[in-house]
Order: sequence, then C-alpha cells, then structure tokens
Amino acid sequence: FVSYSRADESFVGELVSGLELVGIDVTIDIRDIAEGEDWRARLGSMIESADTVVFVLSKNSVSSEMCNWEVETAVSKGKRLVPVLKESLDGKAPHARLSEIHYVRFDPEDDGTSRSFIGALRALSDSL
Repeated sequence: FVSYSRADESFVGELVSGLELVGIDVTIDIRDIAEGEDWRARLGSMIESADTVVFVLSKNSVSSEMCNWEVETAVSKGKRLVPVLKESLDGKAPHARLSEIHYVRFDPEDDGTSRSFIGALRALSDSL
C-alpha cells in the first residue's frame, strides 16, 4: 500500500510504475477504491491487507491529517512502514514513528543535484 498526499500524485505515479515494472504488487487509493465505496473503510482494509505501507514523505504529506491517520492505522495493525523521502521537509516533522526508520531517499543531494531515481527505486525494491 502506498500512502501519500494527493499533491504528490505525479511523483507517486512514477514510483508506482517503477515498482510494478520490477514485479511488485502495489495497492493505491486512486485505482483501488471504487466510486460509491466508503473510502475510509476501504483505505483501512487496504492497509490491513498490505504486507508493507510505503509512506511518501513530503512537505504536503507530513501536514496531512489523512496521511497521519494512515500511519496510525498501519502502526495499530502492526504493519511494516517504509518511508520514502521525496523532498526536503524544510523543518517540518514527520510522524514520530516514521522518523525512527531509515528513509529511502529520492530527494536531491545536499548540493542540490538530482539523486538517481533508478538507484532509489532499486533500494526501495530491495527493501520490499
């Protein structure tokens, strides 16, 4: 299951495509919740059935009540969390549980140069 802020949908689309390309089954809200379905209940069941919850850390997601609810739900169900750092959080604090886990880094290097998306995807794939 991938947890993310809708503001990061473009990045998440690339991430999901990459994971599926290397053979990882991905569950994500935008395609796995049907119209007319109780979306919050469905999110809970998607998290419940997931082996791992990949949480995309961004300035948007750390401020999102819904993203924090998804982390709390994953923790309460004993799910493994893998945080993916999309960008600098500019001092915003992630959920306490996420800050305890080593991030898979997709964010730019400290000098501002781009980090390898493929290299980070490989690290995430290996982690999963």
